[in-house]
Amino acid sequence: MKATHNGTCQACGRLQAAKGSIAKHGYTVKGFGFFHGVCFGSHNVPMEAGQELTLSTIAKLLEGAAALEATTAEDVKSLSVRTEKRVNFSTVYAVMTEAEYKAFAKASQYGPLYHGTWEEKVRVALMNFKGEARMMVAHAKMLEDLMAARAGQPLVERK
Repeated sequence: MKATHNGTCQACGRLQAAKGSIAKHGYTVKGFGFFHGVCFGSHNVPMEAGQELTLSTIAKLLEGAAALEATTAEDVKSLSVRTEKRVNFSTVYAVMTEAEYKAFAKASQYGPLYHGTWEEKVRVALMNFKGEARMMVAHAKMLEDLMAARAGQPLVERK
């Protein structure tokens, strides 16, 4: 039985087919027909019917953004190439340690001028952390606005 209505996903905020719960979405289908990645709002009630997941998502996004905003250049310098800074829904990869980076740049056929200085790499990694924090705050704001508009509303009829 096909869904006759759409509901708002509590995690991503997009309208999705809803038949009691939100349909599976947010995935790609890889070469052999398997799903890769699914929105964690799939199979939850739509925002129109409940906001628990939305509220927890907003809280985690804001908490993660605060942690990323608090990241300093010294924090970035202490991370190694194989280390990830995991903040709730986002994984931000850091640059190599200074010694690893200098060895890499020296061994590269292009040399350190092409790859930039260690300080530049740290600055770029720090900018990436701050940019990710801004995106998390923006997503939280979008979910807050959607929740104010959609909570308690009827589902949208599919055409």
